[in-house]
Amino acid sequence: MALKENKGSVSRTYLTIREGKVARKDGENWKLYDSIEGTIDELSTRENKFGEQELCINMHDGLDNYQLQLKQNGSYFRAFASMAQNITPGGRIEFIPVLKEENGRKNVGLILKQDGQIVKWAHTKSNPNGMPEPEVMTKKSGEKIYDWSERDAFLVDKVNELNARISSNVAQPVQEEQDDLPF
Repeated sequence: MALKENKGSVSRTYLTIREGKVARKDGENWKLYDSIEGTIDELSTRENKFGEQELCINMHDGLDNYQLQLKQNGSYFRAFASMAQNITPGGRIEFIPVLKEENGRKNVGLILKQDGQIVKWAHTKSNPNGMPEPEVMTKKSGEKIYDWSERDAFLVDKVNELNARISSNVAQPVQEEQDDLPF
């Protein structure tokens, strides 16, 4: 056995969603998986190399650490954010991306399962539960344009609220009992 010093860095596997699957870059290719399961440790955002905002979902499963990255302007992010308030911090959660093609059109979705149960959406089209409708503007040509910025800001707030709940759920250090042994 050899002792090794932990330099404080955490080895992490970086993931995204491609073609309706959880994807990990493997050299020049992508390795695809049906789902990823673990416990969410933290949520953060970053700007990717294309200038797009991404949600970074840091999670672990045993000693394995992962970061699932979702573009904030994408359907997977909106699905996650719409379910965020129904996620229980500290519980195991499975991310199952879905891709269906109907009439030549690709439809994507995201299923979350926590402790074996499907996480329900808190914000839907039929039950917005406080989620703003888009602002509809009309061009001079009569074409309608939809401004989703209020909805997007609302969903980012829901993710931030989940992150605050995750942060407050972090286990407090356990006090070890003192004994009267000399060593």
